[in-house]
Amino acid sequence: MACRFNRRLPPRPPPPAATYWATSASAASDLNGSSTADGSASKLVGNPYNKTTLTALKKCKPVAGLSWVPTIKLPRWVAASFNQTPAATGATVSEVLVWINNKGEFDPAFSTISLVVRQPNATTTTTVPIYEGDGKEIKCPGLNRFQVNTTIVARSMALRTFRSATVLSVRIDVTSVATNNKKNLPHVAAIGLQLSE
Repeated sequence: MACRFNRRLPPRPPPPAATYWATSASAASDLNGSSTADGSASKLVGNPYNKTTLTALKKCKPVAGLSWVPTIKLPRWVAASFNQTPAATGATVSEVLVWINNKGEFDPAFSTISLVVRQPNATTTTTVPIYEGDGKEIKCPGLNRFQVNTTIVARSMALRTFRSATVLSVRIDVTSVATNNKKNLPHVAAIGLQLSE
């Protein structure tokens, strides 16, 4: 009598984690994101790895043609929006990705990084901080990863609610310390969302 072995195929590996890059952006100085001038919010849209001039940078330095440059005048913020399918949610976003080509002189460079989310069936959005200027070492030039800090998230929204909410955009608020030179401020070349596996 022949033995029968129950042969099972090994489980499929999980799909690689997706990265979403900003598809549009606006800033305090350009509320509808229509400017294409050097230093405007539109400069941070898209995958930074497709920008060969950016990835070729070896030194941390201002290059307004490649990045959003905060204004000297307050407020200083930028919002990067995402419209990929499937939409990112609080449950699927593990990190906010920020490519910096000029670090600036202030520590921390960013006062807050937040996710702007909308709960299911809601018509309004909620801004949920995930980083509050804890002095994280900034890599420049290059990609910086800011983990979604659930302790910080829970101060603004119940985690269960956050996990079911759709992530519409990332908002970065830059230091409000007075300066008379834009080179003293961080220049952001890309903003993305790292989705968990």
